[in-house]
Amino acid sequence: KLLLLKAERSYSLGDIPVAEALYKLSINSAREHKFIHEEALAYELFGNFKMENGQSSIGKKHLDTACELYKKWGAYRKVESMTKSTSAELARSSPSSVKLLSQKFTIY
Repeated sequence: KLLLLKAERSYSLGDIPVAEALYKLSINSAREHKFIHEEALAYELFGNFKMENGQSSIGKKHLDTACELYKKWGAYRKVESMTKSTSAELARSSPSSVKLLSQKFTIY
């Protein structure tokens, strides 16, 4: 959690390279310790970071990974919420390349 907080702080202060490194460390640490929910959150925030910094395709991949991890953890409402907001965001940024995330997931 601390690594993710540091990543968010670095990003808010405009230190993009440090933020990126800390997001990656946060993801790896959560995975190593098998904290699925923290890994999902780290991927979600890193995906948003990439989207906001002009790397939509990479950001979408990270958001897809976050959705898969949230689904594995059982957070189906979170997946549903992310699916709606991510699809809307992608539609605004590049309508021709949008593939609805909702097609990938079955919401229970």
